[in-house]
Amino acid sequence: MAKDPNLKPVVIIDGLTSSGSSSVAKRIAQTLDLKHFSGGQLYRQLCIDLGHCPKDLNDPSFDDAYVTFLKKIVPKHKEYDLMIDKKFLELVKNAKEPLLAEGRTTAALVTINNIPVIVKVWIVASLKDRVERFKIKYGEEVAKRYTDDQIAQILKQKDELDRERYLKIYNIDIFKPEQYNDIVLDTSGQTLDQSYYQLINHPLFREKIKKLFEFYPDYGTSIIRWKCLVCGYVYEGFVPIKMCPRCGNIDPDKFQDLI
Repeated sequence: MAKDPNLKPVVIIDGLTSSGSSSVAKRIAQTLDLKHFSGGQLYRQLCIDLGHCPKDLNDPSFDDAYVTFLKKIVPKHKEYDLMIDKKFLELVKNAKEPLLAEGRTTAALVTINNIPVIVKVWIVASLKDRVERFKIKYGEEVAKRYTDDQIAQILKQKDELDRERYLKIYNIDIFKPEQYNDIVLDTSGQTLDQSYYQLINHPLFREKIKKLFEFYPDYGTSIIRWKCLVCGYVYEGFVPIKMCPRCGNIDPDKFQDLI
């Protein structure tokens, strides 16, 4: 079958803050050997560049500052959203090599602009799980500084701000992800590993990503898994590689195939 000339070699994984979408996206990008692009990274960098957020993304106060930035600054500067979204769309439209894009509205923007991509996924998690993932991400300082109820309030406030902003600008409702995505995946109660394996083994996801084979001549048709016996690194992906990316081991006798 001939390759669709309009199809962009892009996998999209979106989700609300602390849903686990970024962690799953990173793991999927590694497995599929995709360049990883995050729209959220652009917003956070803009917040830092303008001096509204701490320079350290791991600073426990970052999300408070980021919510304030989104609530008080961004609404006064519509050009911020439009600028970042324009960069994203140009990246997808001009994609020649496979990449993974993730954020809040990437799938929706691609859909309303009629840009065909490989697959669009939305990650869902309960608020309770999102609070726990938030605490894991930011460490003990968060648990000392905020109660679970306070974290939940931060997350809900950010959700509403994101929804309000994108409804106003694009008439996109991020609370209705089924309108823009091929797969809506509930990862509530799951670890990162469980969420990752749920997606990578999802029948529709597996079927959709076969289109990547048209862009990756070295792709196999099944996942390769091996363990480096020198450093213990476990590789999982579709593209065969002969060197351990962690320690540089190239001795074929020091790799163990995993089933």
